[in-house]
Amino acid sequence: MAVNPDPQDLASFVGADWEGPLTMVNLLKFADQADYADADEEPCTGAEAYARYGQLAGPYVIATGATILYQGMVQFKVIGDDSEDWDEVLVVQYPSRQAFIDMIGNPEYQAITHHRTAALSRAALLASRQDESPF
Repeated sequence: MAVNPDPQDLASFVGADWEGPLTMVNLLKFADQADYADADEEPCTGAEAYARYGQLAGPYVIATGATILYQGMVQFKVIGDDSEDWDEVLVVQYPSRQAFIDMIGNPEYQAITHHRTAALSRAALLASRQDESPF
């Protein structure tokens, strides 16, 4: 299961031709135990490793001018199959697609993403922008 961007998907996102605010919807499934196989970190649960990531990533997210619109634990699956049992939803609005690209390209930010990778058993990251005529 994927927890990091596919290089082709990331290249398509970077090469996209649209401007304006970007809303990133994160669907997160935590590992029972964080997988720090390639890093010297204290053992912990996936949720604890994601909390480490969140604390370290927060300043980079804030520096882009982003706003956390929503963060919460999933309580029930109302529609979806058993492979869609997410633990948490995180919705972040960035001022632009470029702001997000600059953040994830920052070497200092990249140095902390091992916490996110260790924390998750799978993830979905959906880039969206508001329709011009919402219902």
